[in-house]
Order: sequence, then C-alpha cells, then structure tokens
Amino acid sequence: MNENFPNHDEKIRSYLKGELSKPEEKLLFDWLDQSPENLHQFQSFIRGNEFNMEISDETEKAWERLHSHIGKQALKKRSGIALLSSRWSRIAAILAVALFFGFWGSHYLAKKQTETTLNELVVPNGEKTQIGLADGTKVWLNAGTKFRYPEDFRGETRTVEIEGEGFFEVAKDPSHPFIVKTPEFEVKVLGTSFNLSSYQNDENNSLSLQSGSVQLSTNNQLQKVKLVPGEKATLNKQENAFKITQVGTENMAPWRDNNLEFNDLSLLEISKLLERQFDVKIQIEKEELKQIKFSGSFKSDEGLDKLLDILKQTSPITLNYKHALKNKEEIIIE
Repeated sequence: MNENFPNHDEKIRSYLKGELSKPEEKLLFDWLDQSPENLHQFQSFIRGNEFNMEISDETEKAWERLHSHIGKQALKKRSGIALLSSRWSRIAAILAVALFFGFWGSHYLAKKQTETTLNELVVPNGEKTQIGLADGTKVWLNAGTKFRYPEDFRGETRTVEIEGEGFFEVAKDPSHPFIVKTPEFEVKVLGTSFNLSSYQNDENNSLSLQSGSVQLSTNNQLQKVKLVPGEKATLNKQENAFKITQVGTENMAPWRDNNLEFNDLSLLEISKLLERQFDVKIQIEKEELKQIKFSGSFKSDEGLDKLLDILKQTSPITLNYKHALKNKEEIIIE
C-alpha cells in the first residue's frame, strides 16, 4: 500500500459517496494506478461492502469517472508514461466487469438501461411514412417530421419524442404509460389513438383524440388537461395555454389518405402546411393576404396548382400566384 494514501478503505467509501475533493480523488486514482494489488484491494472493498452502502446519484457518477479513468489508462502509450502490462490490463478488465455485478453493479446497469439511446427518423417535406414500435404501437408520420424512439422500451414508461405531426395507435400497457414529448408539451396515455401536430414554426400545436384518454401538460407544468374521444386540445404558444374544442372522431388524420382539410385557417397557416406537403417554398407578398381565412377539403394528389387555383377563386380579395423564374419550387402569392 502507498503510505502517501493512508486509510484507503475510508477514502474509497468517501469517493463512492461523492465526498472526496478533486485532489483526494486524484490521489485515489494514482493509488489504483500504482499496482495490481491496490486494484485488487479496491475490488475486495466493493465485494465486502456492496450490501451495506447506500446507492445515490453520486455513486453513479463515481462509477462513470472510475470507468473512464480505467479506459484512459488502458490506452496510454510509451511516450514517457508507463505502459500497462497485459496482466494489468486483464485486472483492469476484471474490475470493469466486477463493477457490473452485485447490488451496486445491478443497480447501475438497470439505471443505464433506462437511458436508452433514441433512434431518429426524419420524414422529408413531400413525404409520409409509418413505423411500428417495439411494444406494438403504430405511428404514422406526416411530412417535415422528426421522430425519436428507442429500439426497445425499458423502465417504467414508454417514451418517444416528436417534432411535427403524427397519428398514434398506442398499444395498451397500463403498467407502462406511453409518453410523447414535443417541444411545447407532453402527452401521457395508456392505450389510445390520436393525432398530434407539433411543428416548431406553427403558431398553434394540437392534439385530437380518437379513442381512449390522454393527459396533456405544458412543459412548465402550469396547465394540465385531460381529453375524451372527439375532443381537440389546441396550444397557443404565445399564451402557453390549451383550448378544448369538439371535433368528432371521424377522419381525425386526413393527411394519411392524401387529404388536406382547412378549418378557418389563415393563408399564412395554409402556406406552411403546403410547404411541407409539396416540398416547396411559398412567399406571400402582401400582408393583407396572410390573414385571409379559408375552409375546405382538398386532395393533395390533385396537385399544388389546382389547390392554389381554388384558393384564388374563393378568396374574398384579389389573389394571384406564380412560380418563381429562377426556382420552380418557389411559389409567390401576390
């Protein structure tokens, strides 16, 4: 044992509680680096005390720092720094494995399994897609949507993230609530179907419930609402408040069938929707045109020009559109 590092058992205990200062932590790591025997003493302490010490967040952080230190030591080369022998490397590996056994290790591993890396699915403008999740939940994703989900659900909840629009058919599992996080609000369900719209550049976000029940809460937790089938919650981003309206349960996500429905939407809001559906850029030249409201139902597969023609014919004030000369994918409304 290094005489410059006395009372090593107490130091190890303090380290695992997060009570060592940075200089003291460095002394501990230096002591571990000095010999395989010191590493074995550390391992023996772990095994002898695994059932009589409390697990805390500081313990988890201590494991992370120690594991990182061992990994760095194993990669050191002969540039004036002692190279770890093959025997030392094997002992370090044994310790690394030992950290994942016993009460402490099992707790640590269980926690890390709940921190699953999320896959990200990006749906480009002009496209739609469908995905099945590990629990049996089905999700349809609209154009211009980012969806993040795990390969497998672990822990007490089933959590996904979405920015854009999606229709969810959530598999029932009362013991594991399904959580959908958006940039503005969070949805908690057990088993249900609903359409959710959470585009970042829209003034309002919304959720329409087809079946089951859901609870929505703003990210600051200042407002929580519960919906029953046929209700729609619309979040005004500026006011950070939900408004509940009745919408029925039929045709809750018309976009899945290439239908576009406008219900008292301004031309500005419609232009954002069309940009996503047709992968174009729309520029409205006159301010008074942006606030004109339209209602109606259209088939997106009939083409953008036909839809714009209908808007032109039904506009209460003069409205014209043209394709930009340099970029046919840009529409100018004037």
